[in-house]
Amino acid sequence: VVMDSLERLDPTKTGVIVALKKSAPFYEMVKARARENFHVAAWVPQKLILRQEKTKLFFTHCGASSVQESLYFGVAMYGFPQMFEQTHTCFKLDRMGVAKCYQKRKTPAMIAVEVAEMIAPDSQES
Repeated sequence: VVMDSLERLDPTKTGVIVALKKSAPFYEMVKARARENFHVAAWVPQKLILRQEKTKLFFTHCGASSVQESLYFGVAMYGFPQMFEQTHTCFKLDRMGVAKCYQKRKTPAMIAVEVAEMIAPDSQES
């Protein structure tokens, strides 16, 4: 679902960094589908990326450290929680207006629209 959503974004305007453990069951699929504007790695310097002005959106599982770092650097989040407490955190962040949460009823097209709205220049605070 994430890859289907990201593939709908304009590759000339959007760069995507994907951090996945090589042991993840879908690592090879993501690597194979990655377009020219994708960088897929087993590890990335998360804080360094989040502090960059170009970073507009962070796809996260909504773990405590990731959420804390994203909030600290002022980067909006799109949550794909894996555990109950992460789901709870994601919906709290959504209510605060700093995140959107994946839900099974959302199609890739719906997610792509939400992502495009979140990264649009006029959606960022000045």
